[in-house]
Amino acid sequence: MNSDALFRQERRGLTFECRDVETRHEMVLRSLMRVIDGRLRQRWIATAVEGDLVVRSEDNRIALQPIGRGAYADATQHSRVLAFPFNYHTLEDTLNELGDLLEQASPALPSRIDRHAMATNSFRLRHWPEAGLVATRERMRMSAVLLRADVSAGELTRMIGCTAGECRQLLTDLHDAGLLSSEPLAAGKRDIQNPFLSSLTVRERVGVIGRIRARLGL
Repeated sequence: MNSDALFRQERRGLTFECRDVETRHEMVLRSLMRVIDGRLRQRWIATAVEGDLVVRSEDNRIALQPIGRGAYADATQHSRVLAFPFNYHTLEDTLNELGDLLEQASPALPSRIDRHAMATNSFRLRHWPEAGLVATRERMRMSAVLLRADVSAGELTRMIGCTAGECRQLLTDLHDAGLLSSEPLAAGKRDIQNPFLSSLTVRERVGVIGRIRARLGL
């Protein structure tokens, strides 16, 4: 099933991919992006392949290039080059400019799980996400469960003790990064406890998450 049908627009989620970027440049870029995230008009999510924005470094500069594929065909001519050292104001203006360009080029790009899908679908991680997507304890715990079993958003919220909004935002971010698969629940099983998870006590659930994290070296 194509999970894109389950999402709708809020703050647009766009991906960026670092190709041939020096380690120090990538560290600076990611750090600044975390600092200015609240001031950006789009949410920028790191991905390993096929990002909406490709970042490359050469000498003491980085180039940010919107990728021209499909609806983005007109965006490739709008590359921006930033010379080090640059400040977060420059990066903020550049990302907002390129984000608006990409958003206009693909106005139908989805980026939010609707509330109906939250109750009628199960979700699972294809593989462990990059560190930026699991930067908090709750996100790490939710991701560990999603890697182990197909669960609904309601199950995940009850297990971890997070809010529905926190759960929905994580699922949205994982989807935008291409890491999330989803399947519709049977009509009689919508938003009820997963048999595997419901059979566990709270202590056992914590143990399951701990073993998953240990296996992943976290």
